[in-house]
Amino acid sequence: MDSSANEAEMPGKTTDSMAKVKTLSSKWHKFIEGTTLHGIRHIFEAKKTLTKLVWLLFLLSSASYFLFLVHGNITKYYKFPMTTAVRSFSSHSMTFPAVSICPSNILQKRKIYSLETESYFLDQGLNLSACNVTAAVRNGRPCGHALLCCCVSIGPFLGSTFVSNCSEKYRQDLLNELNREKTSFNMEEFLRVYSRNISNLMYFKVSSYGPTFAHVTERDFVEMMTEFGKCFTFNSGKSGSPIKRISASGSSFGLNLVLDLAVDENVMAMWADGVRVMIHNQGEYFDLWNGVLVSPGTVASVLVHKRKVGITFIQKSDIEITIPYFV
Repeated sequence: MDSSANEAEMPGKTTDSMAKVKTLSSKWHKFIEGTTLHGIRHIFEAKKTLTKLVWLLFLLSSASYFLFLVHGNITKYYKFPMTTAVRSFSSHSMTFPAVSICPSNILQKRKIYSLETESYFLDQGLNLSACNVTAAVRNGRPCGHALLCCCVSIGPFLGSTFVSNCSEKYRQDLLNELNREKTSFNMEEFLRVYSRNISNLMYFKVSSYGPTFAHVTERDFVEMMTEFGKCFTFNSGKSGSPIKRISASGSSFGLNLVLDLAVDENVMAMWADGVRVMIHNQGEYFDLWNGVLVSPGTVASVLVHKRKVGITFIQKSDIEITIPYFV
């Protein structure tokens, strides 16, 4: 009885298997007809064997070239050990930058034409060693005028062209006297002493306004010497006070200064009267020619955005670029 039962069940199983195969075949043909993989339809539906082989060769060649390109790009990616990630975040406070002010006028007229007999001459420390050496040649004429006549040269500018009564004979006599006494003229010392101080430059009746820098004084500025004269840097971190921070942007929360340029006191100005303003990080070198030139009788407002770049060495020396911004 078991044998006859198995024989009765066999035709049913065979029919089901054939139906499944037919269903799979129809699905495969449907896939071949609708697929976007070019050439695969010709491999299975072409009548000639040669045509099938040619299309198979094309398909295998294309697939091999694709895999070759993928392998090359992956190899190139891992060849470079750096990855870059950029993320932005909001900051509720940030370091206020250093602000350097460099007057275009290098020398102050009152100091240049001050005589040794005036108390102002000694009070300002204008009595340089070169003044004593050239006293006989000067014969009562101002020391600052004499030194500017004979010895000052800044870039393409000669001091002799900025003062009157500077004859070639007078200039040569001063140089001969300095050489005879073996006294070297110190250009940096001369510029530091005979140029304007920050106390002469700032107009303290209205020095600054706003809640952040309401009490700015000359003590907040550090004097710096450059090849073109004296500059004054605010918030340099070297004035004895901590580096200042701000909690909001805008002119009301920034540094506001009113400067007295006193154009009538100018003796040797670089191309134009006014001041150059440079904004930079603490301890960072600044270029005078990249600053903002503010002319007398004008108002200038400068808004800057700071971008902070941080480098973090993790495994593959990843570089993380961080861009803070205010909300």
